[in-house]
Amino acid sequence: MSSAAAPARTTPRARTATPSLRRRVTAAVLGVVAVLLVLVVVLVDVLLGARLESDLDSELRGRVVQAQQLIAAGATPEELVTSSPGSRSGSR
Repeated sequence: MSSAAAPARTTPRARTATPSLRRRVTAAVLGVVAVLLVLVVVLVDVLLGARLESDLDSELRGRVVQAQQLIAAGATPEELVTSSPGSRSGSR
């Protein structure tokens, strides 16, 4: 065995100026997956936001109707607050 290092072999891959097909396909697939992921996130955000806004609007309309009915019945402001479904009576 000689102590001199053997010259490094060069492969045909190392000599090409363009990336390999595997590398290009992997990059393309990752790019497509990233774009799809962003689209899904945006779509979920828009749909969920619209649904939550609709639910909140419905809840507020219901509470307005309830408050109007209580006012028509002659309820005091304190009774309006305590009759609200989300009120915390006695927790102050």
